Amino acid sequence: MGRLMLFCAAQGREDDVSTTMKADGRVRRVVLVDDEPVILQILSAVLEDGPWEITACGSASEARRVLRSDGVDVLITDKNLPDGNGLELLQLA
Repeated sequence: MGRLMLFCAAQGREDDVSTTMKADGRVRRVVLVDDEPVILQILSAVLEDGPWEITACGSASEARRVLRSDGVDVLITDKNLPDGNGLELLQLA
């Protein structure tokens, strides 16, 4: 059984999470990472009505690209992925 890990990229201030936009004008981003498509579908469905943009990644390599290019406010990741480790992704976030 895999483990899911949650990381919130705190910026030293409280943001109003009831809006899609952050105080600096950027869109809030939640990145989901799991190699099991059904897990990504469930998490996406649960979070889809929230005030954020959801990016679902099916591999660590895909998540690395997203984290490096787009950044993240919240990262929800499986710990054990076939091509990487959730802890590594936390360090990138």
